[in-house]
Amino acid sequence: MNTMIMKRGLSLAIIAAFAPVSGVQAAGEESQPTIVEVAQSAGIFNTLLAAAGAADLVGVINNEVPKTVFAPTDAAFAALPEGRVANLLLPENQNALRSILLYHVVMQPVLSTELTAGYVTAANGSAISVDLTGGVTLNGNAKVVNADIVARNGVIHVIDAVILPPSQNVLNLVLNDPDLSTLAAAVSAAGLADTIAGLNPVTLFAPTNQAFANLPAGTVESLLLPENVDTLRNILLFHAHAGGVYSSGLKAGWLSMANGGSVEVSLANGPALVFEGGRSGIVAADAVGSNGVVHKLDAVLLPSSSTMVDTLAGDSRFSTLVAAASAAGVVDAIAGLKGYTLFAPTDEAFAKLPAGTVEFLLKPENLQTLQSILLLHVSEGKRSGGDLLAGATPTLGGQDLMVHYSGGHLMIGDHAVITRTEIPVWNGVIHVIDTVLLP
Repeated sequence: MNTMIMKRGLSLAIIAAFAPVSGVQAAGEESQPTIVEVAQSAGIFNTLLAAAGAADLVGVINNEVPKTVFAPTDAAFAALPEGRVANLLLPENQNALRSILLYHVVMQPVLSTELTAGYVTAANGSAISVDLTGGVTLNGNAKVVNADIVARNGVIHVIDAVILPPSQNVLNLVLNDPDLSTLAAAVSAAGLADTIAGLNPVTLFAPTNQAFANLPAGTVESLLLPENVDTLRNILLFHAHAGGVYSSGLKAGWLSMANGGSVEVSLANGPALVFEGGRSGIVAADAVGSNGVVHKLDAVLLPSSSTMVDTLAGDSRFSTLVAAASAAGVVDAIAGLKGYTLFAPTDEAFAKLPAGTVEFLLKPENLQTLQSILLLHVSEGKRSGGDLLAGATPTLGGQDLMVHYSGGHLMIGDHAVITRTEIPVWNGVIHVIDTVLLP
C-alpha cells in the first residue's frame, strides 16, 4: 500500500502538528525526536501520555529499542465508556493499564508499506488483527488515520480508537461458546487443553456442534473413547495452524497444520478448507483470542491416512516411479518414512530420459545406481514450497537441491520444474516434478 487513506474530518491542525516530523533526519540520528517527544509536540496524545505515566511505561516507550506505536488520539480515549479512562488511571489498575498500552506497541519498526493482512504480535504477547481493505484497520474497528510518523526510536501510526487486548485465549473462546461444546469435549478427552492454550500465535479452525453431528452415526462417541485418543488427537491437531491467520490474510494454497499434515485453502465460493474427501467452509471468522484467532467450520477436517506409497500407487501419473521404487526395494522404506519430502517425477519425466535408460535402471545389476537416483528425490523434513526457497535442500542422496523462481515457475536447478507443490500425505509431503533428478 503506497498511500494511506486519511480519516475524513481529520483537522488541518492535526496535520500541521506532524509537519515537522516528515522532514526529520533518518531514523537513529540524535537530533531526531523520540516517540514520546513527537507525541508531546503533537498535542493530541495528552491522554495517552498521561496513561503511559500512570502505567510507568514512559521509559519503555522512549528507550532506544526500535518499535512501532499505534497511538490513539485524545478523541479515541474519549470515545471509551464514561469513567473507563479514570478507572484505568487508578493505582490499583496499573497492571490492566500496562497491558492495554503495551497492546498498542510492536517491538520492531513497521511502516505502513510493510504491514500485511493478518496479524502482528503486540508487546503484551497478544495478537492484533490487521485488515488492509480501504486503508489499515486494527481489530476490525481502529483505523490508522495518519501513518509512518518516523521518530528516532521507531514509528508512530495514529489510530482513531483504543484497541483492547482480548480477555480470553483461544481455548477459552472454545470453552465459552455453546456452539463449540462438542469440540470442547473432544479437546478435553484428547488431553490437548494445555497444548492449545500454550500455542502462540495459533489459528484454530473450530468445527461447530453441527459439523460433528454431520459425521457418520457413532463417530463422535467412538472418538471420545480412551482407546482412540491418538486418533482423536491427530484429528484435533489437524485443525490448528501455528501462526495467526485472519480471514483477510487467507490465501489460496496449502496451510501446514499442527499434526504435521497440510490442508488446502480455497477462496472460491467463500473461504474454505479442502481435505481428502471433503470441503469445510468457514461460517464465522476472526474470533480474536489473546494467543490467536478462531474460525468456525461447517465440517470436521479429517487428516489423510494415505502414505506416500499409497498416494503414488493410486495415481496413474507415477507408475514408472512406483515400478522403480519396487525394483530398488525401497517401497517399505518409503511407506515407513514420517516427516519427509518427496520430489516425484511423473511418467512423462521418466520418458524424457534417453531411450533405454529406464529399462537399464530397472535391471537387478543396476540396483545401486537406481537407489542413488531415487534417494536424490527424498529430503528429510516436511518442506513446503516456501521452505524450499529458503536455501539449499539436502537430500538422502547426499546432494543439495537449489530451488528458485524462473520464468514464473518454481524450479530445481536449471531443468526440473515443480509442477505442483505440497500434495499432503500422512507421512510427509509430495512435490510433483517434470524432470528426473540425476546425480
